[in-house]
This record gives sequence, C-alpha cells and structure tokens, in this order.
Amino acid sequence: MSSRPEHRPIRVCTIPGRHSYVDRCLAGAPDVVHLPDPAGSTSYDDPWRPSPALEPAWVRAYAGQVDLMHLHFGYEHRTPQQLRTWTETLISEDIPFVLTVHDLDNPHTPGQERHHASLGVLTKSAAGTITLTRGAAEELKRRYGVTAHVIPHPHQFDLGLVGRRVRARARRGGRIGLNLRSQRPNVDALAALSMLRQAPADTSIVIRVSTAILTGGDEVGNVIADGAREGRWEVSAVPGYTDERQLWEFLSGIDALILPYLWGTHSGWVESCWDVGTSVVAPAIGYYGEQHPVVTLALNARPDVVQQVLGELRPTEGATVQERRAEQTEVAARHAAIYRQVLG
Repeated sequence: MSSRPEHRPIRVCTIPGRHSYVDRCLAGAPDVVHLPDPAGSTSYDDPWRPSPALEPAWVRAYAGQVDLMHLHFGYEHRTPQQLRTWTETLISEDIPFVLTVHDLDNPHTPGQERHHASLGVLTKSAAGTITLTRGAAEELKRRYGVTAHVIPHPHQFDLGLVGRRVRARARRGGRIGLNLRSQRPNVDALAALSMLRQAPADTSIVIRVSTAILTGGDEVGNVIADGAREGRWEVSAVPGYTDERQLWEFLSGIDALILPYLWGTHSGWVESCWDVGTSVVAPAIGYYGEQHPVVTLALNARPDVVQQVLGELRPTEGATVQERRAEQTEVAARHAAIYRQVLG
C-alpha cells in the first residue's frame, strides 16, 4: 500500500485528466487533491486525446507525485497487453488504481473482443472498481467476478442550467430531437431517421447533425437533407465541438431525445436530459433505464408502435437543482471513501 502520510490529502491522477464527469465526481471530495492534467494532455474541448499517464514511463517518472490512479475511459488505443504492463508498473511503483467501468461494451469500437479483454485485465488488477448502475455491477460480477461499488452519474450540466428549459412543455404534438453530431460505430442513424419518418404528422422533429456529415455526400447526409427539403424535419447543423450552453439550448428546446444505439451500457445523454426534464427514447439495451426512467422503443419497431409511442411523448419532470447538488456531494464523498479504503 501507499506510504502516504496520514495528514496529507490524497493526490489522485485521473484518466482522462479533465472531463466534466470526472471533475464533478471529485469536486469537493474531502481530503482529495485532483492533480493537474498529465502534461496538459487534455482539455474540455478535447477530452479524448490519449493520456500520457497510461504510459509506463510516465508512471515511473511521476510516481512520487501520485498516491492513486483513477481510470475512467480513454484507453481504447491500448492493447490488453499494454494495459497489463501499465498495471504492473503501477504495482511496482506502489500506486494503487481505481477503475470506473462506464462501458461494458464500447460504443466507440465495432468489435468488442479487445475491449472485453481489456476489462478483464483492468478488473483483475484494480484495487477498487466502480460502475454507475446496479445492473452493470451484476454483469461485472458475472463476467469478471469483481464486486463493484455503484455510484450514480452526477449532473451533466452546470447547476445553473439544471431544471431550466427554453421551450414550454407541449400540450400536443411534441418536439423530438435526434443528435447525429458524430457517427460512432454503435449509432444506427439510418434506422433512427426511418423511424422518425413514421412519427405522427403533428410531431415536430429537429435533427442536430455535424456540418461534415450533412455535406459529406454519404447516405446519412443525403437522407437528412431530403427530409429537410420535404419539410419532414428541421436541421440544426453544428460545425464540430459545441459548448455546454449550445447543448443545453438544444436539449431543453425539445420534449424528447432519441438515442439511436445498437449497443451501449450507460449514457451521458440520459443525464443531460434528466437535468433539463427532457424525455429519453432508447432501445432495450444496456442500463439506461437504471440511470433514469426512459421510454423503450426499438429502432425497427412496427409503424403503429412508433406512431403510438412518439405521439405520446412529453417532457419528464427531471431533476431539481437541490437534488443534483445533494447527489454530487454524495458522489464526491463516496469516491473519497473508496480512495481511503484502497490506500488503507
């Protein structure tokens, strides 16, 4: 175990070094110092840049400045063997690490064999494992024999935006949104667009899509453009990264958001929607419904089912500022408690 003096706060290096979720998990955590991002490797504009803290050489160089490593996500570029070498280096330098499993199946990769193997390596070596829902914890136990702490996802938006909406709740003819700013491997954009064409006539639809997809000449961009010309939906074209305020305006301006996923475990979109009282429509996959209530609808559902479900969609009550503030305080306290337990 680490030889950290008892009077000193726990120095935690996270991967990624900076991300809104990661920061909120540790904001106000008692006796915890969230170390500066390794070598300034990431930022809120680019949280996915590979962290140098995953390199054994970095671990050896900075071992004296780190009490504990906390790995969340951003390790897709490492092979299971590279991750094994990294965990062995942490052990040799007397740095325990905590793992938060966000994705049992990785939404960023088309195949899952490597991701599953990586999780096997990491769960075996982690001094503590966390996940976001009870269902995911049970699956981790079945797959890898690990007992995980369940700590919910804290608020996604700044507390000043929680519970606020730019659009009044619809009395009839709801407004539905679909986000296609990026096309990850687990996104079936064409199926989602086909489903939305079957929505009731009085339903307003807005497609949020990147300029690159809209003008790229592929089938998805063409289908979106065709639907806009036909008046079937509005298009909100975004150039790339958008700030929190722009995302809040999109989500709080719709009654429901479609998640067009083929596989997944948890979703930050579910949390963002809960923050502003926007309903979520998702296939029966993963554990989205354990994060917050969602409306289940398969992307290939029959037209009559689509008509009924989409026709009845309205905003949800969602979270209050007070609830989210109390939850974030509890989340930070529980992280600190796990760190203390791991360090002994």
